[in-house]
Amino acid sequence: MRPLITLALILSITACSKPSNNEVLVQTFWDAVIKQDITAIRGLIKDPENSKYFSAENNFTLGLMGDSFKVLTENDNSSVSVNFSRFCYPDRVLPTVLAEVDGSPKVDIRATFFAATRDLPPLLATEKYCYKFDEKPMAGLLNGNNWSAYYIDKSVVSFPSGDQVKASIYSESCPADSSCWSVKTSSLNISNLDLSGTGGNFDHKNNITIFTPPNKNILITEGSYRVSQLSDGQTKLELSFNQDSENQIKGYFLY
Repeated sequence: MRPLITLALILSITACSKPSNNEVLVQTFWDAVIKQDITAIRGLIKDPENSKYFSAENNFTLGLMGDSFKVLTENDNSSVSVNFSRFCYPDRVLPTVLAEVDGSPKVDIRATFFAATRDLPPLLATEKYCYKFDEKPMAGLLNGNNWSAYYIDKSVVSFPSGDQVKASIYSESCPADSSCWSVKTSSLNISNLDLSGTGGNFDHKNNITIFTPPNKNILITEGSYRVSQLSDGQTKLELSFNQDSENQIKGYFLY
């Protein structure tokens, strides 16, 4: 009788560990998101037209949610818990919300992202600077082309809410008789960085944008920056990010 009991126990455990249909749906959805498989995403979500937000053209990445994910358990018929892991940040368990469409479960994108931001404390990095800096002049690749920092265009714009610093770093100087908009090479818009402190890690508030004329923008939300005030009055700005094989910068720039 012992072999029969053992076999029954194994079958019972196997049956219990089999993922539910909703768990398989959520696994398939996040796999498609990582691959930016828009066709697959359209068939998995409540509102197919929202699949466009996950395209490469819209610069979508898991970004602030995480670098990777693991489907955990189905809470009920309305959501599945997913653990998101992100380099240099603690893991966060978030629900992927489901909705029934014509009798079949679909991922509700709006409800899922609302749940990811509702009533959650700020996710704090485990280190002041998650990405290492190189003690060399700022250089790397932008839009697949070799790039090195040469000139900063910095100005203060007044708004009713207060003054705001606008700044961009270029690989060449701006023409004396025109604005920097005439520059044809890629540049770094650093206006969203808090340059009044000592820096930290990029996030939804402190980030940079790679601008390539005439109208290509890539938002960089993963990386680190450090600001130092030197004895000669100059400011030393250090950047470190690796968005992909075509966009990666390290080093310092003095201004």
